[in-house]
Amino acid sequence: MKKVILVAAVVILSVILASCAPESVESLLRREWDDYLNDSLTYDVYDASDASEDGKYSAAPIGQMTLEMRYYSNSPLNTLGHGVIEGFTGNYTTFKMEADVKKDGGTVKVGIESEAVFSDGSGLKPLRSYKKVTENGVAVYEIAAVYGGKNYEYTLKNADGVKKGEIKLSGTYFDNEMIFALVRSCPLESKGTGLNFPFKVPSVLDDASKLTAMRVVSAAGNKVTYQRKSAGKGEEPLTDGDYITREDALRFAYVSAVNPTDGLEMYYLKTGDFKAGGEETYIPVRMKQNGLEYVFCNPS
Repeated sequence: MKKVILVAAVVILSVILASCAPESVESLLRREWDDYLNDSLTYDVYDASDASEDGKYSAAPIGQMTLEMRYYSNSPLNTLGHGVIEGFTGNYTTFKMEADVKKDGGTVKVGIESEAVFSDGSGLKPLRSYKKVTENGVAVYEIAAVYGGKNYEYTLKNADGVKKGEIKLSGTYFDNEMIFALVRSCPLESKGTGLNFPFKVPSVLDDASKLTAMRVVSAAGNKVTYQRKSAGKGEEPLTDGDYITREDALRFAYVSAVNPTDGLEMYYLKTGDFKAGGEETYIPVRMKQNGLEYVFCNPS
């Protein structure tokens, strides 16, 4: 089941890393949206193997995913895994997905709930995170983590019981679905193929002492196809007129510094032709991860 639920999944990417020295992560993450962004994005979830060469799907979606980003100013924050944080100022993101995923010759209803709490300081710095994964309504694992100055303190709940631990960290680190928020804060169009920064991912499920180094790259001027509306789970596939194709997408990927075949591929649009439920900038319209593809489906 790891192929479905782990963030660093196998996605074949053809990426050329920039040759220039990368800027620091802190200088790239300028919080360009933190004081105004309030987005609620909806995606149809597909089995990536069903996509055609033109980016359209002949099969109905297998589920749906929502990605929400909110900025709070001295307000109560009701989190998924950390209770209520009173007087919170900063950024908060959630990732919620439910899909019927192929497994062992059948299908399993996989559910994911993930959140990230970021500080309001200079740059996007994680404070807390939480992730829960279920199969057919039964919890597979649940991780709640708190980021200290040099420590990553976590509580893991799974079939083996409850485990508490701490990982010593140095440098820049993020976990779970935080990558979606990070890209929204980067100056994508100005950096082009030069956007290239490393960070680390603490790995609780595999080995609590292991740090997975990731490196992010981007490239502009790509073709991308997304949807005018949701196809609807179990309904008829969309027709050609239900799709929108753009030639100015920013292709963004993060890959493992250790294993280049591990990563996540995303296509972003800077402006226009969609309704995001908030600011219409830097919308991720198509993302591929863990053999699944998320296709944006709440444009106007």
